[in-house]
Amino acid sequence: MRHPSLEQSHRAELTRQQYALVEKGGGSRSVWVLRLDPSTSPPSFTWTMGDRMTHVGSYRLDGNEMTMVFQPGQDVSVRPTDFGTSPTDGWRFVMRRVKRD
Repeated sequence: MRHPSLEQSHRAELTRQQYALVEKGGGSRSVWVLRLDPSTSPPSFTWTMGDRMTHVGSYRLDGNEMTMVFQPGQDVSVRPTDFGTSPTDGWRFVMRRVKRD
């Protein structure tokens, strides 16, 4: 399910080491450590905040688009792997690379 209000009020910043959800206009910034594991099938990732793993999921790269399906948890072996829908107790993000000015 899309969340237009969130899309309008926030932007995602993604690097190899972190994921940040940033409020547009200089507001709040939530940052997680991102760990990608391309050796799993499908490739997996974890998000950690502080010393606590908060989310586990799978990702798919297609050109300038990254699809992530994830849920709260700490066990990568039970992460969501279906990219077609959002997990019942999680989320599906489709992010597109944008060029910086």
